[in-house]
Amino acid sequence: MDYRRPVCTPQQSCSYEAFGILFALCDCPEENSMCPHDEKNAVEHRGTSLQFCSPRIVPICENEEISTTVAGIQTAIHCICPEDSELVQQPSKIKDVTDYICRQVIYLNRCLCMCVGVGVCTFITSDPQYSICPTAKFFARRFKLIV
Repeated sequence: MDYRRPVCTPQQSCSYEAFGILFALCDCPEENSMCPHDEKNAVEHRGTSLQFCSPRIVPICENEEISTTVAGIQTAIHCICPEDSELVQQPSKIKDVTDYICRQVIYLNRCLCMCVGVGVCTFITSDPQYSICPTAKFFARRFKLIV
């Protein structure tokens, strides 16, 4: 008995390529059920090339919007995260379903300062070029804050 992949919905990627490996996820509903490998049917998202059965215009996500839903191996793309966002896994109320939301990332400059006799004082500024610390012993370090 041959294994048959499920039939894709319009939002589902029929295959994707990551790390040089092609993963077939579902069959297209047309007579020729093979997933087309055509640039006009592809969407690039976070380094992964997703193929669809037909061309798609995928909108840009808003902050906290669900970008991707994965049910088993079925992958539905609702929108694409903007460059200043990360794809964050969210638990779903449905068994075996995982949602990924776009969450905005803000970069701040963190200045850790030695405070004489008191310990380490931490000051945060949103200006990555300049930090002021009350003592001479300090170092600046960039870090990520997900809001």
